[in-house]
Amino acid sequence: MQLFDDNSVFTRNVGLMATDLDSESIVLHVKSGKIFGMAETGKRIWDLLSEPLTFAVLTQKLVAEYDIDPEACANDVSDYLTELVKAGVVDVSTPQPAGQEN
Repeated sequence: MQLFDDNSVFTRNVGLMATDLDSESIVLHVKSGKIFGMAETGKRIWDLLSEPLTFAVLTQKLVAEYDIDPEACANDVSDYLTELVKAGVVDVSTPQPAGQEN
């Protein structure tokens, strides 16, 4: 089950500490004490999420940078972001369409 759609906005969780080590990003989830290592594409996704991005924009940027199939990219990024959201490393929100309220 996908937790989001193309308009979902992803942001880094504010309760994290992160640093770069060689070609990896090391992220500490302060509350849980868990450490996450992100290499290559995972690190690039982390770097791009230094500002809030929609799923659509994030995948478009990766497709352009890596010259990969858009569908394969969307599937792989969806799986990766789902893991990060479940681990509390990344937050996701889905804006309501204009004129609709909760």
